[in-house]
Amino acid sequence: MKIITIPDLHGKDCWKSVDISLYDKVVFLGDYVDSSGKYTLEQEISNLEAIIELKKVHPEKVVLLLGNHDVLYHHFETFAKPIYHYEGKEAFSRIYTENKALFSVAYQYQNHLWTHAGVSQKWLDYYSNTISSFVNKDLISELGQILNKMQETHLHILATNSPLRGGSDLYGGIFSADKTETSEHFVYGLHQYVGHTKVPSILKIGNDEGSISFLDCLNTEEKYLALDI
Repeated sequence: MKIITIPDLHGKDCWKSVDISLYDKVVFLGDYVDSSGKYTLEQEISNLEAIIELKKVHPEKVVLLLGNHDVLYHHFETFAKPIYHYEGKEAFSRIYTENKALFSVAYQYQNHLWTHAGVSQKWLDYYSNTISSFVNKDLISELGQILNKMQETHLHILATNSPLRGGSDLYGGIFSADKTETSEHFVYGLHQYVGHTKVPSILKIGNDEGSISFLDCLNTEEKYLALDI
């Protein structure tokens, strides 16, 4: 399985340079919008719609994950938090709502897991009672599927935010976990791939028994992680 991962874009259209015909899966890590003024609202909307169209044309190949900048618009009525782009609120919320079925929060292939910010062992342990209720046979092999199911019923657990990222929860969830949380307490048995935290270049922490790779490097270099699993 050849998989390429495209990290946080925030309005960038550099993803168009990727030849997706070379891969079996193309995984976007979320945070498609909110460029902090680097791009106009029209450019951000156009780019988001182009990404969604790519998913529609290649529904089995393209995986669109939600990031913390997306989930507020995608589940706008659920959150009382301030949005990132006030002027884009209506347009972004409409686009995410109309295409809700095209987005997920996790993708897993074998023991490789993609989410926006990552799963820390401490977060996993703290919410173990809830998470274990979704397990059929084995937590590690089913974690991606479990996280996607939890989006429908336990979004508040997925969206926890620790003080390390300005929140008040004990541990950060898959949209907002801090690099400190996931790099010091990554989940053994899994190889994770995340965005969310800007890094100068792709950074992998861990070993053959478990690891986490931080891929949000597009601000410094146009580089994407390609795997052959």
